[in-house]
Amino acid sequence: MSVYIDEALAAALADPAARFGIFFRCQGDTSATSLRLWSGVQARAGEMRSGAVVVAGAEDYIGLGVLLDAPDIDHIVDGTADDVSFRLSGVPPTVEAYVAGGAVKVRGRRVNLGLMAFNRDWSPVTPIIPVAQYTASHLSISSAPGDGPAAPNTVTLTLVCKNGDTSRSRGQPLHWVPNQWKALHEGSTFTNLTPRYQRGATVTWPTF
Repeated sequence: MSVYIDEALAAALADPAARFGIFFRCQGDTSATSLRLWSGVQARAGEMRSGAVVVAGAEDYIGLGVLLDAPDIDHIVDGTADDVSFRLSGVPPTVEAYVAGGAVKVRGRRVNLGLMAFNRDWSPVTPIIPVAQYTASHLSISSAPGDGPAAPNTVTLTLVCKNGDTSRSRGQPLHWVPNQWKALHEGSTFTNLTPRYQRGATVTWPTF
């Protein structure tokens, strides 16, 4: 999916009063089994209603309470880290049961991350703007007691994603070995010269 940033969209993003939400879409076998979540950035307590649904295109995204941890923007966009982790609290019971029940098989799935601008009342004013794409590594969910005896438990969801072809059980350079690459891309000669490069070698970028 792509979005053209025209003048109207740029103005909406530059509005000092704009608020922003981060949207996650973890691909499932079908659209119905895809995990679609969103969370407001720098939302104040009580502003975000857990379970609030935002409709983007033909799909619904379930709102979470607060985005606790997000990586630096250069990790998100430029792939300067092997993996990125997102930790979100205020997971609604429907999502908790969905994840805990094993309905979401995330390992190796494509994860798309995007941004959306909202007004002061958290009503959408832009479409989802794609920012990055990852490969999911693992998804975990935990529960901690609330602040008081009558307070409900706080449920936290952690999604760990990998940049490129990295994963826990497979090193990043493996797909650049010619035999492995050709097994995935029959007839391609893209990696034929990679054995000529050694770790630490200085590669001169060509001048066009």
